[in-house]
Amino acid sequence: MRNHNVNEFSSLNELITFQKNYSGNQQEIISNHSILIEQEKSTLNKEIVQLEDFIKTRKNEIEQELFFELEKLKQQLGSLLSSHFNIFNTFTNYLKKIGIKKRIREIELNLNLEIAYSIQESTNTLTKKINRYQYITSHFMDAVKQSSSLQLKELERKKSLIDELNTTIYGALGEQKVSNELENLPDEYILINDFTCSFYPPIYNRKENDYIKSVQIDHILISPAGIFLIETKNWSEHSLNNINLRSPVEQIKRTNFALFKILTGRITNSLDHHHWGERKVPIRNLIVLINQKPREEFQHVKILILKELRNYVEYFKPSFSSKETQIIANFLLSLNRDNFTKTPVPISKSERSIRPSLDSGSMTYSNVDTINKWKTIKLIFGVALIAITITFIDFLRQSFDSSKTANFQYSAQTARINSKKGLHLRDQPSSRGKILLTIPFNEKVEIIDKSGNGETIYGQTAYWYKVDYNGTTGWLWNEYLQMQ
Repeated sequence: MRNHNVNEFSSLNELITFQKNYSGNQQEIISNHSILIEQEKSTLNKEIVQLEDFIKTRKNEIEQELFFELEKLKQQLGSLLSSHFNIFNTFTNYLKKIGIKKRIREIELNLNLEIAYSIQESTNTLTKKINRYQYITSHFMDAVKQSSSLQLKELERKKSLIDELNTTIYGALGEQKVSNELENLPDEYILINDFTCSFYPPIYNRKENDYIKSVQIDHILISPAGIFLIETKNWSEHSLNNINLRSPVEQIKRTNFALFKILTGRITNSLDHHHWGERKVPIRNLIVLINQKPREEFQHVKILILKELRNYVEYFKPSFSSKETQIIANFLLSLNRDNFTKTPVPISKSERSIRPSLDSGSMTYSNVDTINKWKTIKLIFGVALIAITITFIDFLRQSFDSSKTANFQYSAQTARINSKKGLHLRDQPSSRGKILLTIPFNEKVEIIDKSGNGETIYGQTAYWYKVDYNGTTGWLWNEYLQMQ
């Protein structure tokens, strides 16, 4: 909205209120301008009367001035005719008489013209005001329409911009309502909002014959009972029956498969071991609709309305400790962070920890070599070891990124768009730059150059990269680029 010079809205509720009150706002603008036109008509009527009086008075004054000048000239002419001097004076008087007679003739012949010239500006103003008054009298609504046109056009422009974002607005409002509802859960529950993750190479789903390059889900809730994938839809009944809208069932099942593949073997080894074997991390699929849901049930997905969400989540019995829940959350957070997405937040208002704990606690695991003995040992520094390992991996990754950046100017590089909603290509390395076009998700671009300074947007700091996309050159913010 700011890119289109619309800065008056500070919340989703204000946008929605604007949409609901659009017709009322139109009528209010027309009503206000109707009052203004009525006031203008009244003012014109008074000004016309005043101007007519002024012109009449001024005309009389000018006539009197000219008659006075004419009388004075005639007296001068008479005094010259009766004078007798020497030849030089006679000749001089002759010339004066010629000038006086000429001026007398000009006044007598052009009296009306001189009067008209003197009051010409006032007469023109009077004509304009009379024409405007007559137009308002005979075409009142047309005058109102002309007066209000700019304000109505600006109102229509804002409405068009908001209508284009209508799905996004109501979707964001629904996601916010879900987040608010989940804030009431105990502190053991951790919420990741707007989870996005890309995979290279893609994850292959043999059953669906689908190569999964990336997934996006509105919310991931990590609980003592496992993981809940939550896709929020703020849909009307019409939207529920619209066959052209993408099925959220398929979307969430796709995300479930990808996360199952990632978690299997990579996170289960970090959990407390059980002598029966490798533990399962349950992943449950939820689609939450704000007000209404379809009557039908679907395989592998639970459909809920918002008021059913909390009771459903709390129904399941815990199978993980708080420490294990935190480990799962940290792993998913690292995936979300490494793919340059929004920073997830804990759901509690008391700012729950989303970092690995380095307290001197202990984790237990079963020794596979002596599993029959069911011998459980304590790893005093287990959690610290995990944290050190993660830190070392981050150090290697950052070193690799730094090396890649250092050699950037010497080797061509490509990247893919990692934002599900696409990424704006701008004419300069700034969020204030003009939008040239929007590059769709997963499209490839060629890196040309890198900006000297980074920019912080919504709490994230990243550089701008100059890229070429199908012959169009511009700048992209690195936070949503996946380097190839």
